[in-house]
Parts: sequence; structure tokens; C-alpha cells
Amino acid sequence: MTNLTSKLIVSLFIILAGFSIFGFDVVKSGKPSATIIIPKKTCSSVRRAAIELQQHIKLASGAKLEISTENNITEGNIIYLGNCNAATTAGYRADNIPVNGSRIKVSGNRMYIYGKDDNGNWLHGNTSVGTLFGVYALLNDYLGVRWLWPGPLGTSVPKSQDISLKDMSKEINLPLKNSRWRVPNMRSGWKSEATKNKFYQEQNTWLRRQRFGRYSDLEYGHAFTKYWKRFHKTNPDFFNLLPNGKREADPFYFDGRKDLISMCVSNPQLIKQIIKDWMRTRTKDHAYINANENDTRGKCTCPSCLKWDKSKVSDKKRLAEAKRRFQEGDRNWVASLGCVSNRYARFYLELLKEADKQDPEAKAKVCGLIYGNYDEPPQNVNFKKRVMLRFCPPIMFPWTEKKLNKYKEFWTKWSNCNAELIMRPNFTWDGHCFPISYAKSFAECFKFASKRNMVGADFDSLKGSFATTGPTLYMIARLQRDFKVSPEQVLEDYYSAFGPAKKSVKAYFDYLEKLSDNFAFKTAKEGIEGGRFTDFYTVAGQLFTPEVLAKCNAILNQSETEAQGNETAIKRVEFLKLGLKHSELVLECQKEFLKYSKAGKAVEFANALKHLEQFRAKHEQEFFANLGPLEHFECRNWPKNMMRLLSKNMVSLPEGWKFQWDENNTGEKKHWYAISMNDSNWNPIKIDDFWDNQLPGKTWLKEHGQAYTGIAWYRLKFNLPENAKGKKILLVFGAVDEACSIWINGKKVLDRPYPYKGDTGSWQKAFEVDITDDTHLDSPNLIAVKVINNAGKGGIWKNAYLKIEEKEDTTGKNLISNPGFENKSSGWGKNTQIGTIKFSIDRQIKNTGNTSGQMTIKQLHKSKKYAGKYGAWGRYFQKINQLTPGKKYKLSVNFRTSEDFDGKIMIWVRGGNRQDPKANIDLTWLTTNGKWQSLSAQLIPDRKTATIYLNIAANRGKVWFDDIKLSPVQEH
Repeated sequence: MTNLTSKLIVSLFIILAGFSIFGFDVVKSGKPSATIIIPKKTCSSVRRAAIELQQHIKLASGAKLEISTENNITEGNIIYLGNCNAATTAGYRADNIPVNGSRIKVSGNRMYIYGKDDNGNWLHGNTSVGTLFGVYALLNDYLGVRWLWPGPLGTSVPKSQDISLKDMSKEINLPLKNSRWRVPNMRSGWKSEATKNKFYQEQNTWLRRQRFGRYSDLEYGHAFTKYWKRFHKTNPDFFNLLPNGKREADPFYFDGRKDLISMCVSNPQLIKQIIKDWMRTRTKDHAYINANENDTRGKCTCPSCLKWDKSKVSDKKRLAEAKRRFQEGDRNWVASLGCVSNRYARFYLELLKEADKQDPEAKAKVCGLIYGNYDEPPQNVNFKKRVMLRFCPPIMFPWTEKKLNKYKEFWTKWSNCNAELIMRPNFTWDGHCFPISYAKSFAECFKFASKRNMVGADFDSLKGSFATTGPTLYMIARLQRDFKVSPEQVLEDYYSAFGPAKKSVKAYFDYLEKLSDNFAFKTAKEGIEGGRFTDFYTVAGQLFTPEVLAKCNAILNQSETEAQGNETAIKRVEFLKLGLKHSELVLECQKEFLKYSKAGKAVEFANALKHLEQFRAKHEQEFFANLGPLEHFECRNWPKNMMRLLSKNMVSLPEGWKFQWDENNTGEKKHWYAISMNDSNWNPIKIDDFWDNQLPGKTWLKEHGQAYTGIAWYRLKFNLPENAKGKKILLVFGAVDEACSIWINGKKVLDRPYPYKGDTGSWQKAFEVDITDDTHLDSPNLIAVKVINNAGKGGIWKNAYLKIEEKEDTTGKNLISNPGFENKSSGWGKNTQIGTIKFSIDRQIKNTGNTSGQMTIKQLHKSKKYAGKYGAWGRYFQKINQLTPGKKYKLSVNFRTSEDFDGKIMIWVRGGNRQDPKANIDLTWLTTNGKWQSLSAQLIPDRKTATIYLNIAANRGKVWFDDIKLSPVQEH
């Protein structure tokens, strides 16, 4: 606790051994001296206020105050909460108190805390909870309570055996009319549903303790998302005119989504329609004319809109450049228009003019946006405080001095236009789970804005990485409710919670902030939108290098040492270490993902992902981060579903094997493949590189003056995993250069000559062999590989794995019609969503039987992309009948991709409500490199019919499907 805070508490809570000079004792000598009274009939927020006061007083003193309803207790010191009869009788009424406002009155042996209270859920931002906020003000301002992050560990409460209050009368109102921190609705990624729900409960409680709420509803979404549906036939001129001469959604922007089309804001008829809608739908609490453009930049190129821009560049030149770039398929063609702020400023003023014409008594106001290509302030505009603008600032991570100055310049000029401003940033999305730090930079911007027409704050979004970005998140939360507190005091409160480790914890975050402030991405593309905030984890390794992580760990280790003897401080330092360790595991996953992308080392990536998910499952109850957004964004790049299958179904064999040259080709005669053969004098070697690059090859070169070509042997003893019992076991090699023969436990299971089946590239391709019947669980197994190389480096040069699969289920009726495409495509529908895909029956390539169903990418769509990556998307599909709701079914699908296939396979079964994962199947795979792959999953449908979809999305290649089966699971 700081000296300032100590003095404040001592002055207001006089702590004496035997008596209080103030006359209102809350706690004396660790014993309760007051009772909390609430009305017999009251709302949830007042009941919560009583609980919060009781719990925090107990944390401070050990004393538990009794909570009772009015009239049950009338003697002694009483704390009245809410609209009690006693408060009303004493003249303390909430009638004239604003939304979320409160008053605290202490007189003699009575305390009254009351405010504007609604009947809604106390956690909901639209519910006025004045009494609750009054209690929070008491706890924060007078008891010194600090809520640093959600949950008990983040709650800092100074200890005191005696708590007394002097007489006072205080009115408490929040400085902003509207303050919100959005919580993203991304809720997958948690192992425990109960833990996830508890996290959100604690986080929402934390937001209320920070007094996020709304005096009035100033949150207006994008206004015209439904206009296309309403008016595209009757009033097509309401919408942007694109450089191609069409009034349609930009095809280069989210595949031409109609709800993201921009408007022709200079159209007088559009303006009249907006005012007509406003007059029909406005309410007392929702009175603004909503003019928030759709979630896009201003894109209309009609002569009138261009004229409204008042651009220094001629409209003719701007239009010509826009047409050229649009025709070339440039997704950023709209940059040719330059700044269109004057256009939107006039749009807002024209709306006010029309509103005054229709209803002059209303004194209308407009709500608009500062965003995209209309974020620069307009010229010579005066909104006369009748326009409120959501300022989405041009600032994302990293926070450079240039960005800070630009932020201040833009805010000042918009403020000088006499606009009311809402801070509506996106920068709280930044950083994924990593310890980027911008607490001081944020404070500089916020303090600046708070003095210049700021009426609200709407932060998007609270990702909840409290263990890595705690000071920044606390700074944002604290400043929005307390304009007077200094940033230095906010950080002092945060660091003081770490007790004897305060100094080193401060050093840790100071180091991170300096690191963050001086960071620059390697390329401009990486630097857009906060380091591509949706994919920041893919470039975070540039900032959080091994050297940086080592220093961070060293500082936190020092903090842990300093915290010894203080149990709470130790736990809080461990919390920070948990966040840093989690960041390291995410970096490790990305590192292995890059290897997988380049060299196909799938199991290493799968194992790294498995370790990350095991860590999250083990520690999720400690609330170090909100796992939902992390899972959501990671799935954008990492094929998690596929890797989860790999981590379950594939086991990486050791990289270290035994190795021996076979110059005279005598190994087979000497039975080097036999289990009993003694290989103790063989050389060690790894199987992730050619033999020429390793010690045996380098030694040979040194002794013989040239690299070795010819025959060599590899041997490895291994045990099967326990989950292999009763399963199909495949031995997979990433690549062998050039030819090879393989023995398992002395039995030859494969001869693979070079070139294999005429393929001269077979030396660099993966292959597999079924070893189910040649291995055993109860003792070690032996792999022996004879490699023949006649040119180049040679050897096993990509890792080997065991793939564990379910044996084919031959029981149960198959509900799939024509499962192997033996009857051509009968029973299967064909659908192309994007691009052109050829559907055909292949009699040459099949898994079993005589045929398979083939899909071939023929032509890509010019602008539409699946997941923003793939220009073709299509599927086979089939409706399945005869299902029994509530019964378990198993799906198995075999598929194969061509070696040049660059997309993904998505196997879906829709057997019920999309919100119920048990009733549906979603399987994903990438390339199989020319090998057949099998996937299986179970579902429990909630209806009698389902539909199976065999999707592919790619830019090139072919996919074959065969032997699809859906059958009831036989319960035993």
C-alpha cells in the first residue's frame, strides 16, 4: 500500500484499541459492530451490494457483518442499503439521482448507501446499479480495496482489525455517460464448461467492480446492414456506385457481403429514408439518428459523393485511378479515393437539416463514425454538439510516438468541430496472449481525450489475458471511472499488491513496456492492424525472442525469491509466471507449425499443440487468460482438429537409431534384420537428416575423400503404446532416399524400389506400411531398414511415426447410399459454392472396390475466397434417413488428395442443432500427399434425418472419396 493510501485510510478509518472518536464503528477489534440492512423486497443489485460489502469487510478485518431485512433490527450501528424505508423517512431518496449514480451518508450510528437501481440483472451493463456502485466506491475510495484482475487472487484488500467512519455526505457519479468493455462471444477452447462459466462470471463481476455501465444508451451499431434486403430492388441508388459502374457490394471485401455494402450518402432520398426510419423507431432512451456506416470504408464513386469530398486531387483523376485498380483486382482500390471525411461530415449535417424540417421540436442529434477512410478530421465543420461520433482511432500495436501524436491531432481536430466523442478503439484486441504492454501510452491518450469532449468509451474487446497484460488492463479499467487518478498511482496500486516483490514486478513490466514501445515488425504487412491482431501469435516470435524470454523469466524468478514469506505475493508472482509460460508454449506451437508447413513434421506440431492444450486444461481454473478468443484466432491458421487427431492417433518414433554401412551388401545374409542380432557396436544416427550431413557420413568423407553411395542399415527397438491394443497399426516414414526394404521383428513387410512406380520424386515422399499383424504389445519390437542410395546424400531423412487407427467396423448397417461410388454418383448430390469443380468417378484410383468419387479443381473464382484463401469450394452431399434420435452412430470416411493439393477437406454431418456438438460432426484434414487417409467420429442426432457433406476448398489439386460408412454403434 502506498503512503498516500495509508494516510487516507488512517484519516477516514481511525484504528484505535478501545473506542472510535467518529461514532460509527463498522468493526472493532476484529468483531462486527454494525449490521447491513436491505429492503424486504428489493432488486438483485442491492442484494449483491450487501454481499459485496459483507465479503470485503470480512477480508479486511475477519469480521462478518450480518445481513438482514428492514424492521428486523433497529438498534446499534446500521448500514442501510438501497431504497429502505428508513432512508426515505430520513429524506434520502433516489428520485433525482442519475443512472448508476449513488450517495453515501453517514450520520451518528446510521450509514445510508442508496442510488438509482433497476430490477434487471446486476451484471448487465444496461441495468442501473447505483447502490452497488456506491458500495464499490466506499470499498475502493475509503477501504483501499483494489480489483486488479478477476477472482480472489486479483482482489487486494488492506487488513485492519478496526474500521470506523466519520460523518459524511458524498454524491458519486461516473464521469462518462456510457462506458463499456465488450466481451467477445468466443467460448470454445475450455476443457471444463463449469470453469468457463465461472471465469465469465468472475470477469463480468470485475467489470462491474470497475463500474463499467451506462448513464444513457449511446451504443449504436452499424445502421444500414439490412438496407440491401429492404431496398436493393426499389432503391438501388441508396448504395455505393463501384468503379465497375454497378451498385453492389465490393466483391473484393468479404466476398461481397451485402451487409457490408457502403452507402451513397449524398443521395437525398437515402437521407429522407433514414429520417423516416428514425421518426418511426426512436424512443426516449434511444433518440439519436443512427448514421453509422456499415463496417467498411466509404466506397461510393458517384459524381455527387466525389464532389462532397472536396479533395485536393481532381475527382476525374481519383475515379480513373480507382477504375484501373479495381479492374486489376486490387483489393485496396478504395485507397484511390483518398480521405472522404468531408463527405460523411456533410452527410451528418444533411441528416440534421432533414430531421429539423420534419420535427423541429425534437432537437435531433446524429450518431456517426470516425473510421477507415473517413478518420481524418474534415475541413471547416461545426457540429454544434449535435453530432456524436464513435472515434475508432488509427492506433494499434506497437504504440509509437508517431501514432500517439497522430491520435492526439485527430482527436483535437474532431473535438474542434464541436462533436461529442466516444472512444471506440480496437487496440484492446492486440497481442493475443503475449505480454505486450502499453499502459502508459494508453493513459496518455485517454487523459488527453478526457479533457476534450469525450462523453463515452466503448472498448473492443476484453480478451482477458490478465496474467500477461495486467497493468494495461487495470489502467484502462481504472481511468474510465476516475479521471482524476494519475497513471502513476494506478501502477503503484498494481505493483504494491505484490508486497516485497513490488520492485522487481515493476521492473518486469517496465522492461516489457520498453520492449513493446521500441518494437517494429519486419514487414509492413505484418504491422497492419496491430501486427495482424487476429494472427499476432504467428509473428510474436519477432518480439519475444529466446533472449527476451530468458530475461523475463530471470526477473520473475527474482520476484519469486523476494516474495518468500508472503503467501499472497508468491501466488501473484506465480500467476505472472503462468502467463509467461503459456506464451512460451504458444510460441513453441507456432515454431513447430512452421516446420510442419515446410517439411511435413506433423507429429512434432501435434505434440506441441497437445502440450499447450494440456497446460491450458491444467491451469484454466486459475483464470490466467480467456481461452475462447485464443482458440478462435489460433484456428484461423493452425489445423487444430487435424492435429488433435494426430496427437491421439500418431506416435513419433525416436529420432536416434542404430546405423551401419553395408559396403559389400552382406547385411541380409548376416540377418541384420533379426531381433537377436547384436547391434551394440553400430553407430548412432538421427533420422531427421541425410546420412551425409551427420557424423557417420562426415567421417566416411574424411576417410575416403568422397561421400558414401551404396547400402546402409538402420535399426530401432520400440514399444507399442497401450492405446494400440486391438487397433490397426501403420508405420509411416516421412521420406527415405532412395530405395529401401523394411523388416518388422525379422519379417520383411515392404520392398520399395527407386523410382517407386516410376515416380522419380519418390525419394522425398512419405509412405506407410501396415504392421498390425507383425507387432506385439507385451515386448519390444524391432524395425530394420535397408537403404540403397546410388546418388546424392541418402538415408532416412524425415521422421518416422506409428499411426494408430480403428480397425474397419464390419458390423452394423451402413446408412450411406452408394458408399463407394460403385453405382456412379447415385445417391450423391453435387454442389459448387465457389469457382468451378469437376465431379467424376475414378476407376483407376480407389481405396477398395472398383471406383471412387473424385473432385478436381478446374477454375478459381475471381474475387470470392473460402476463408479468405481458397478460390474453389465444392462438395458431395447426401441426405441420410432412418436415424433414431438419441442413438449413437459412427461415421468413417476414406479420402486421398493429389500431391499438389493445397487446400483442406472438411467432412460435416448435420444431425441436429448447430449449438449441440454431439449432434453434429466437423472433421478437417489437409493434404494426404497421395496416400489414403481414414477419419472417423461419432454423433448422437436429435432428429430422424441428417446430411453428410464431403467438402473440399482449395486452389489446385484433386481429392478422392471412398468407403463412406455411417452405422449405429452397438452398445454392450
